[in-house]
Amino acid sequence: MKTLTLVTGGDGLVAHALKSVKSEDLVFVNRNDANLENYAETLNLLKRIQPTRIIHLAALVGGVQANMKSPSDFFTTNMKINLNVLEAARVSKVERLVSLISTCVFPEAGPYPLKIDSLHSGPPHHSNFGYAYAKRMLHVQTLAYQNQYQLPYFNLIPASIYGPGDNWNMDNGHVIPSLIHRAHLARERDENLIVWGNGEALREFIYSKDVASLILWSLENYFENEPLFLSGIGEVSIAKIADLISTKFKIEDRLVFDNTKPSGQFRKPSDSSKIATLHRNFEFTPIEDGISSTIEWFLDNYPTVRF
Repeated sequence: MKTLTLVTGGDGLVAHALKSVKSEDLVFVNRNDANLENYAETLNLLKRIQPTRIIHLAALVGGVQANMKSPSDFFTTNMKINLNVLEAARVSKVERLVSLISTCVFPEAGPYPLKIDSLHSGPPHHSNFGYAYAKRMLHVQTLAYQNQYQLPYFNLIPASIYGPGDNWNMDNGHVIPSLIHRAHLARERDENLIVWGNGEALREFIYSKDVASLILWSLENYFENEPLFLSGIGEVSIAKIADLISTKFKIEDRLVFDNTKPSGQFRKPSDSSKIATLHRNFEFTPIEDGISSTIEWFLDNYPTVRF
């Protein structure tokens, strides 16, 4: 039987990268094809397309500001989507399903580096608890399907993803696309580039094309029930990210950190030893190269980018 892979969240960041890495045998769907918060629509979508595999990327996502403002929306929407997609996949006899969760689902207090066995050992950071708990339940649901139905469904846990095709909303977007957009406007308007927090927070980042390549690799090569971390370049401070972006726009002298705003969780490094062992030859994109390519894509496509 020919392999046909359905990709939910087909207009999002990772889907954009998948389209540039591999296009054959992939069917991309978005909210115009079905409302994944509705089970009947989700099931009808799968019956119509009849995929053998699913890359489940659809989610309501956002940065610190959006998560703090609307925790109920992030929890409820993501719970509905995940419950419907996995159950419709099971009923439709989908053979393989990979879905993404996030390092933000782990307990705020550590321990570090993050390991799978600490996933449910404490509350996540308060700034994104609605989203984090919904993603934790995606892990629980995946485990339940593995145990009850012996289905080879599994989770990947990437570091913070960035790259071309991102959401560039300055209030609801993630840190890198938001700062790139702010830097562009700051240069155009001869204004300061304001960064929330003191810049000391540390994050692991991963370029979207790296995530796309590793998703495709995992569908063919990863058959363990345990989620797999996707990270490989180590921690980077928000201050360094802001410096790289402001330097690229030649406004480094106008970079200002607003200490009255929250910085989010200080750090959340993950244990990348397993992916390093299983995929020894994989080369992660350096943060400098990834940000440079992302800025070039943004400038080439502005103002028609996604907000």
